[in-house]
Amino acid sequence: MLRAAAVLAVLFAGCAVVAVIAPGNAFDLAVERAIQGVPGVAPLARGVSWFGNSRLDIVAPIAIGFGLLAVGLRLEVAALAASTLGATALTHLVKWLVDRARPATEIHVLETAHGASFPSGHVTEYVALAGVLAVFAHALIRDRVVRRTLIVFAFVPIVLVGPARVYLGAHWPTDVIGGYALAGAWLALVAQIYARQRARRLREPRRLRI
Repeated sequence: MLRAAAVLAVLFAGCAVVAVIAPGNAFDLAVERAIQGVPGVAPLARGVSWFGNSRLDIVAPIAIGFGLLAVGLRLEVAALAASTLGATALTHLVKWLVDRARPATEIHVLETAHGASFPSGHVTEYVALAGVLAVFAHALIRDRVVRRTLIVFAFVPIVLVGPARVYLGAHWPTDVIGGYALAGAWLALVAQIYARQRARRLREPRRLRI
């Protein structure tokens, strides 16, 4: 986990450097135009982005936290809070530091977004929330089929949201890559601490009987 976090941190740093010194670079423009050239996926892109555009991105973690608390999973509540709140705080800090402009006249903007562009807030939110839920599924669910199914379902929005944000013209590709790297590195650290705390509390992993 720590090695993965380090690799992702380096990738994030590289994207941040690009966002600062070459905000309108040829790579971003070429990839953006290539993704926007795929026909007929605008409804899917908007649908995938809907969660991040609604207030559910705030309500859902709170509701999930209360649900976990209700069944006595206090460690999971702490990990959920650390993953989501930590990723959000890091995202806002980096947006303020880098202050990259959103795509504008260079490409076709299907969704007008506000604020700084780097990194993608949608991507960091999806990785932080769905990613930590996948970690919980791996640690807690006893049935292998159910466990793998839940993990796959958790990763579907993570995989789709990045290209969706690029397709809608809300972000440059390096904004999305940077979002994946930043949230992924943070999630890896949270998952490492969570695993150690579980191992410390339990002699052997205990899984929900589903």
